[in-house]
Amino acid sequence: MSHDLRTPLARLRLELEMLEGCIEPATRGAMVEDLDDMNAIIDQFMDFMRSEAAEQLSPVNLAELARSCAERAARGGARVTCRLDDVPLLMVRPLAMQRAVDNLIGNASRHAGGDIVVELRAAEGRAFLSVFDRGPGIPPELVERLKEPFTRRDDSRSGSSGAGLGLAIASRVA
Repeated sequence: MSHDLRTPLARLRLELEMLEGCIEPATRGAMVEDLDDMNAIIDQFMDFMRSEAAEQLSPVNLAELARSCAERAARGGARVTCRLDDVPLLMVRPLAMQRAVDNLIGNASRHAGGDIVVELRAAEGRAFLSVFDRGPGIPPELVERLKEPFTRRDDSRSGSSGAGLGLAIASRVA
């Protein structure tokens, strides 16, 4: 399915590259951004459709995983800092957990902008991973609805693309 969705986008990108010099750079740049957005939506959709149950549980250093996600986001331009306690290795599905943390950081970056803090702390024999930002937040009455697939808070105000899957993926993994 991924191949079927990506092939037309790859052809469009190739055709767009062949048009370099024939269209204005700003228009071409906007078209490339749109193609990148479509590829990101396909990635998110494929992540959501993948069954986490197919991935084996394995011991994971959650602090290292969170740091890696934060560093990847920082390379993409997000301002991310980490406050990570040492916690024992946890039995999790590593790729699923990475997707969840990436989605939380990505949401914070897209919708809040500004500084993002990834925090991992241990309390009462449990590990708590949180992503904080200074955005407007989610009203309590919308929290459960936004965990549903393909649900977005407000398309007209978001100013960003997305399929409304990020929080659904994170919620499913959690």
